[in-house]
Parts: sequence; C-alpha cells; structure tokens
Amino acid sequence: MSVKVEVEGLMRDEGCRLEGIHFPSSRVGFAISRAMTNGASAIVKTEDSGATWKVFSFLPNASAGEDGLFFIDENNGFVRTPGKLFATSDGGKTWRAPPASLPGGRPKIKFADSTVGWVCLGNSNYTTLSYTLDGGKRWTSREIRFPSGVNAFSLPSRDRGYVVGNHGMVYRYRMVPINYTSKGMMAAPGMSSTP
Repeated sequence: MSVKVEVEGLMRDEGCRLEGIHFPSSRVGFAISRAMTNGASAIVKTEDSGATWKVFSFLPNASAGEDGLFFIDENNGFVRTPGKLFATSDGGKTWRAPPASLPGGRPKIKFADSTVGWVCLGNSNYTTLSYTLDGGKRWTSREIRFPSGVNAFSLPSRDRGYVVGNHGMVYRYRMVPINYTSKGMMAAPGMSSTP
C-alpha cells in the first residue's frame, strides 16, 4: 500500500507499512502504519471485511506497533503510541489525546467491554498498569510489583484478567472479598463487576 504524503512541502508517494490491526466487527476494521518520512502514521479502514482498504486519517508521530490499536466498537477506538494515547469517537475521522499516564515502551491496549480497559507492560519487576473505568475518558496509573516483568496480558472480562512473564509467571486478576487472602496475592485496582 502507498499513500500520498507531504515531506518538506512536496507531495510524494510513500510506502505504507502496516503494523497494528483491529476489527471491532466482522465488516469494519482499522490498521495503523509505521511512522513515515513525514513522521505521521496512516490510519486505514475497511468496511467490507478487508476486501478493500482506504487511508482514513493521519496521526502525527504516532507509530503504534503491534497491539497498539484497539476499537471498542466501530466508532470508539484508541491508538497507543510510545508515551501517548489518542482516542476517536467518530470512527477514526478525528483524534484527540485524552489525559493519560502510560507505561514507557510499547505497552499493549485492550478493553474487556465498552468501559474497562488496560494498558500494561513491564520489563522490570515493577509494572505500570494504566486503566480506565469509563471508556477511556479518564485513565489512572498504578505501579504493581510482580516477581518478573510482564510480557503479555489478557482481559477477557471486566472482573478477570491475566498477566504472564518470565520464568513461568502467571497472575490472575479477579474480584475478591476485602478480607480474602491467599499465598502470592497482591493488591490491584478494583474494577466493578457491574457495567
């Protein structure tokens, strides 16, 4: 795929290398390119299950990488870039940067449903978890000390999540009564089990 971009005042065709993709429905999907010569990344969209794609918008300095693009539905989506988050509520036509403190590097972004989402990554034992409980309007960060760095996570529901890391580390997030204890348990932010 190639796109027309302006570089130092001149229009030119440039290769568009896609590096992140997400389908919020069976027909509509979005992908983001690696940053091009002009520093922008192209957001491309399909509305026919991937048969055709068109450049939809551009984000300046916004290389997202794998797992840096997530759409809750066909209108509401997020692009996580190194140190910054962009959000759209109009299907990618326009983007804004909501206030969010994100982990460094290329953390992954995932939502369990339309309101609860995580951005998480940790190369050291201290992992920063940024989370939202209101569909991405506000984000809160919390540092959690794991016995190993977090390499990946899954968020299948608002009250259940998993993180995995080196040396076979697997931690499960779940809601428990306030007086519940178990070996290796750590405190984590509470995510309501009711939508």
